[in-house]
Amino acid sequence: MSTPKNILLVEDDEDDQMFFVRALRKIDNAVLQDVAQNGEQALEKLNSLVPLPDFIFMDINMPKMNGLECLEEIMKKEPLNT
Repeated sequence: MSTPKNILLVEDDEDDQMFFVRALRKIDNAVLQDVAQNGEQALEKLNSLVPLPDFIFMDINMPKMNGLECLEEIMKKEPLNT
């Protein structure tokens, strides 16, 4: 079995979160590390998550900070932009 992959889900819709978690349960080596409700919350979590997530699944249309704005901020920060 391969090393588990940590995933950060950035999604404001609770139904979509539930669907994602159900799908993730079918993947043996995937672990839902955390869930953020918007881009601002995602950036806060990325500053404290250890280890950093292997994958980030992000909605585009969210309140406060949308997915594209969040991605722009992620690309500016070391070591997040690797």
